Amino acid sequence: MNFVIVGVVVLLIHDPGDVVLIAGRAYTDMKNRKIIINVILALIAYPVWVYTRNIVFATCILNSAYTELFTPKIVKLDEVLFLPSVFMVFMLTALAIMHTYWTFFLTKAAVAMISKGKDKNGYDS
Repeated sequence: MNFVIVGVVVLLIHDPGDVVLIAGRAYTDMKNRKIIINVILALIAYPVWVYTRNIVFATCILNSAYTELFTPKIVKLDEVLFLPSVFMVFMLTALAIMHTYWTFFLTKAAVAMISKGKDKNGYDS
């Protein structure tokens, strides 16, 4: 398993969702804001977040990592790299679990924003 390629792909998957979320956060922190802009940003950011982090990450990266780890090989070098490969798959699985948790948190914040018309952060007073 080439760890550099895995790292680059993980970064590329995370970047599209982060750009829109940071723009929404920056707009929310401004004084003169309108809720409609936050709704538009949320309608763009939420599907991008769910698609890239929960669907693409799970089907492409995790699937190929598990396949690579459990495919029998003849090369002796794989015996040396087995433990780092297991660690990488463990960390990718932990990241997938965190994506699920953060998606739940974003869904909760989006429902609060839509139902209460509140565009403040959940942790702000």
